[in-house]
Amino acid sequence: MCDAAAAKLNESHTRQIVLIIIVDTHGRVESFSTAAPKGLKLEKDKAASAEIEAMHFGPALKDGKPVKVMIQVPFECSVPAQKPSTAK
Repeated sequence: MCDAAAAKLNESHTRQIVLIIIVDTHGRVESFSTAAPKGLKLEKDKAASAEIEAMHFGPALKDGKPVKVMIQVPFECSVPAQKPSTAK
């Protein structure tokens, strides 16, 4: 996920990605969207989507029963800084 976002993270001068994730009653990712940085669309990247959709969460409970929820999850990425251009 961070590799797919590297260029946008460097452009935005941030290392944080924020995802909005719909988690089903079994704790599986049903769907997600990229909330930040603005303009990043990890849902359109096959490798990043596969990585995110493979995540598993403990199901949310309401009155002791599992429920589908929408959560906001921040991720910190270790993205190497872009090397300065050596073009003359």
